[in-house]
Amino acid sequence: MDAYSNHPEVALDLPALQQLPSPLTYFRIMLRELGTTPARRAMLLRGTGVSDAQLEDPAAEIRLGQQLLQFRNAARMSEPGWSIDVARRFDLGAQGPLGFAMISAPTLEAAFDVLARYGHVRSPWFRLKVKRSAHHWEIVVQRQIRLGAAVDIALLEAVLLSAQALIEAVLGRPMREGRIACDYPAPSWIDRYREVFNGTVTFDAKLPAIRIPRAWLALPCPLADAALYNLVLGRLESERRRLESGDHLQARVEVLFAAAGDAGLSLAQLAERLNLSRRTLIRRLNDAGTSFGKLLDTHRMRRAETLLRDPAFSASEVAYRLGYSDPANFTRAFRRWFGDTPGAYRAGRSQRRR
Repeated sequence: MDAYSNHPEVALDLPALQQLPSPLTYFRIMLRELGTTPARRAMLLRGTGVSDAQLEDPAAEIRLGQQLLQFRNAARMSEPGWSIDVARRFDLGAQGPLGFAMISAPTLEAAFDVLARYGHVRSPWFRLKVKRSAHHWEIVVQRQIRLGAAVDIALLEAVLLSAQALIEAVLGRPMREGRIACDYPAPSWIDRYREVFNGTVTFDAKLPAIRIPRAWLALPCPLADAALYNLVLGRLESERRRLESGDHLQARVEVLFAAAGDAGLSLAQLAERLNLSRRTLIRRLNDAGTSFGKLLDTHRMRRAETLLRDPAFSASEVAYRLGYSDPANFTRAFRRWFGDTPGAYRAGRSQRRR
């Protein structure tokens, strides 16, 4: 499994998920493909808060938490393998400015770079990175969150099939020489993979990825258009900056801390997940009126309160889970947060429950 497989599932009621934007296109596609009866449509919409007015507004935008909840609803109401047919609909037309930038790029290399640099603008639950070798290029998918195997696999299928569709739109033919790596065991619907993926598919990879021959990179895009390419790149760059600054950046940090576990992440780990230098991350958090230290402190405070509600954990175990090598440092931090020691806080809660 990949590097994040030991990280906890992120609760969909995490407030930060309701701050991050998500295009309504994917939501509409899933509703159209799976909501084939009034009852099924109602099941897909359950709890999302997405209104008919939003669905009818071509310029509307929803929150990431709403989109992910729809995925969870779909997984609960559908048979295994449901996501393949839906993911196939996340084609070039569903990708908005990302798709237009790729097909209008001068070469496949430029199109690949667009996908790696801006893919998360359309789908903030993952991050894409390029790995280069003498003979191949890879787009590696780094999950930002975990929501349970059924949803995680569906999300990855959507990402991989979307990336394949974008690459093939530029290539002009099926990418049969490509390789697709999945970071989970072969599913029961593996026969469907042979129908929809055009390259060799492998399972139980360390990280999910799509690999293409390096020789393809110099191929000119059949619909290359410098004016359109630069215009759409400007739009994507604006959306990227919006996602990587202000309240959206703070929300992304909170989501990554929640996905990482009780101790959160170091500054270096967080900067790597966000694809920023440490200096840039510090500056942007400062511009947003906060800091790495404040956000990590808030995350640990919330986790400390939650963990201490569980009598199975001693105060020393809670300290360890939160990343404190010295329990005394945890006690000092806890007193600063709650005005009491962990033991006294737990005893007080016990008294109040009587």
